Amino acid sequence: MKPDVVLGAMDLYPDTAINLTPMLAFDGDVSAYPKLRLSHHPWPLRKQTVLHITTRAMVFKPTVRTKDFLCAWRHELRTATYHQGGCEMAMRFALMRSTGLAFCPMDARYSGREIDKAPTDAVVIHSSAGRGKRR
Repeated sequence: MKPDVVLGAMDLYPDTAINLTPMLAFDGDVSAYPKLRLSHHPWPLRKQTVLHITTRAMVFKPTVRTKDFLCAWRHELRTATYHQGGCEMAMRFALMRSTGLAFCPMDARYSGREIDKAPTDAVVIHSSAGRGKRR
């Protein structure tokens, strides 16, 4: 539903960015929080960088490239033959295939990270049910 909700909001409020003003201070079309980690590859002594982009908090600027990306994301959700486990995998596939789209990593303060993992100056946080550790 996420691509449909954003596309609907863009239709209701054309040429308008709806969000916290500091979150919009990025060059590009789409912003989200990327998590990077190193993992061990099956080959000896080889590291692999894993990139995870979360859909928890995203900013979409009202551009043609953004709308094309959202349509591609929606199409991926509807036609994917792999188990998606939510919409994030489909979003990452659509993002990596969106030629010309300018992606910008989101400032961690606005990323909606879990309350126990968010930076101390976080503006947007998330608290999942069942998580025992609280700040």
